Amino acid sequence: MAFSVGLTLYNMAARRVALLPADRPSRPAGRLVWLHAPSPESRSGMAELGRRLVEDDGLAVLLTCPDLGPLPGLVVQPVPPDYPADIREFLNFWSPDLVVTATGELRPALLHEAHQRRVPVIMVEARQPHLMADRDGWYPGLIRNSLAECRKIHLVDAAAARNFRKAGADPER
Repeated sequence: MAFSVGLTLYNMAARRVALLPADRPSRPAGRLVWLHAPSPESRSGMAELGRRLVEDDGLAVLLTCPDLGPLPGLVVQPVPPDYPADIREFLNFWSPDLVVTATGELRPALLHEAHQRRVPVIMVEARQPHLMADRDGWYPGLIRNSLAECRKIHLVDAAAARNFRKAGADPER
């Protein structure tokens, strides 16, 4: 998908390069699933999903979340800033095979770059589509285009389904 006007404006508003931690652990061998918990409240559910992926499927799991306490069996890292250069660096280093994000938070730079690399993105426990609190603003078509780059969206209830349909999510996803 070509850059939309909304994504172009979003990225222009984000022209800065944050430094990602230099003390990252090595990438685990094999297939890697990146789980993103955008809030402390979503961390426990994503951690449980990660534990199951490790135990049941033998996958390596990277969990990004704002609360960085250790979780046995999972690689826990800080959330990368949603700026194109940072997301490219993060994806280059970790090279995930799948990205799973929770709650409905949209990270347009991540979604676009993952789509360009053909890395599937699944949204779980989705309630209301929204941009990150520190990056909100008016960007034409950005939410609708970002939702289009999610392979699947798993909603919590009928109200969430209405919220996502109103925002332009494809009902088939």
